[in-house]
Amino acid sequence: MGAAAPGSFVDLTQQQFGQFLAQVTRRNPDIPLVFYCQGINCWMSYNASLRAIHLGYHNVLWYRGGLEAWKYAGLPTQPPQQNMPR
Repeated sequence: MGAAAPGSFVDLTQQQFGQFLAQVTRRNPDIPLVFYCQGINCWMSYNASLRAIHLGYHNVLWYRGGLEAWKYAGLPTQPPQQNMPR
């Protein structure tokens, strides 16, 4: 199955992303979701934010500067959690 028509979220990616978010949020649409990429030239986090909003999540945050801006600002980071569902 290919990508959806421009502006549409009716595709396999949306279906799989919806299943993943339902699992990690326990279907709570008010849980905070923060999306970010490595840097400002990546738009995957923006796309993920739009997809989450389309799925009905209300507390969606997009950090445009990404991890590079976060580190540049001297803010702390930590390694990913190992028990996250895949």
